[in-house]
Amino acid sequence: MAGTLDVNGGVDQTIQWKTERLPFDSGYHNTLSVNANGVIAEAHEFGSGGKSLYYRLGHLKDPANGDFSVVWDTGDYGQKYADGINPHISINDSGEVVEVHLASANDHKLHYIRES
Repeated sequence: MAGTLDVNGGVDQTIQWKTERLPFDSGYHNTLSVNANGVIAEAHEFGSGGKSLYYRLGHLKDPANGDFSVVWDTGDYGQKYADGINPHISINDSGEVVEVHLASANDHKLHYIRES
């Protein structure tokens, strides 16, 4: 779902939803980041025990004209990029992505991937 908030509003405001709930992939423990250019970076686990990590890149179709639907520029399915669990992703305004995850539930070291 995509929506808007008043950036100058209080903590008691509600999200003004612009889209209905739409499925876009299978998986769990997803994370999402949006930069000032409107690029959306999403990552999630998929598979038995969360062994595989997938990402998607996209943008809102035409928010200036009220179309807040997501267009996935990387295609209809997530792109596998690593094995692991609990991904967290961020994208800056230069298009640089940093993703952090654990290799397994027994691994207590954080692993990261940086792409530009």
